[in-house]
Amino acid sequence: MKNYTVKEIASLLSVNEETVRRWVRSGELSARQISRKSGNVISEENLNAFLASHPNYSLKEEGITAYTADESVSVNARISELKSQMESHKALLKEKKKEVKNIESVLKEEEKLLEKWKKEKKKGKKKNG
Repeated sequence: MKNYTVKEIASLLSVNEETVRRWVRSGELSARQISRKSGNVISEENLNAFLASHPNYSLKEEGITAYTADESVSVNARISELKSQMESHKALLKEKKKEVKNIESVLKEEEKLLEKWKKEKKKGKKKNG
């Protein structure tokens, strides 16, 4: 039976290595520590048990996912939905950037007016003083 490193599992499940380490620390994913330097190894049996209890993760080997046909349709629909949301967020971000530039422009003008007012006030004090 094959053993996997934390790095391999992170790659297979498309998650961060720290996520896999957190699963090991919490006991969600059983592992055996070979050494402090080498870290943990996870048996194929333990990985399969984890995947069975966590259906939102699937093993990806050689670019092929372990989804059923219905799940693939669902995943493709979710990907399309996320792409659409991303485009909406990009458009919103573009608008917000324009707003920020306008605010920065107004702020610069206000700062110039404030400096002008301070200079005029200072001149007025010198004349009166």
